[in-house]
Amino acid sequence: MTLRERGKVVHDKSVRKGVLGSYTMTVGAEAANAITVNVQALDEAGNEMAEGCQAAWWLSTDSAGQAISTAPSGGTAAGTDGHLIEWTAQISGLAVFEADGDADFVLTDTATRNIYLNIGLPDGTFQTSGVLAFST
Repeated sequence: MTLRERGKVVHDKSVRKGVLGSYTMTVGAEAANAITVNVQALDEAGNEMAEGCQAAWWLSTDSAGQAISTAPSGGTAAGTDGHLIEWTAQISGLAVFEADGDADFVLTDTATRNIYLNIGLPDGTFQTSGVLAFST
């Protein structure tokens, strides 16, 4: 089988370097009602992306990503890395990852509840973060 690797042909490989494949998501501790999720985009070979990329994101109340969440009371915003373009206010949108493949999501909520961050993958599947457990 012949696969493409960013402009050149790659023979006999099941992964492509430089092609978005998955994410690592690190959920931080709650501080002042805010939780930051640091997301690093990885290529199909498991390396950190070395260029910008984009993906759909949404919030859910279940770890399967099926039950769409209500908006966090204090909102959803980009942290120090990346940008968020919202489609549905504070609940879903497009994440734009920086040139080194990372983006931060900062969710703020004064309620006691659990939320999950879901991010789409190029093959139509998605990845779900660990729980963002808000407590007052």
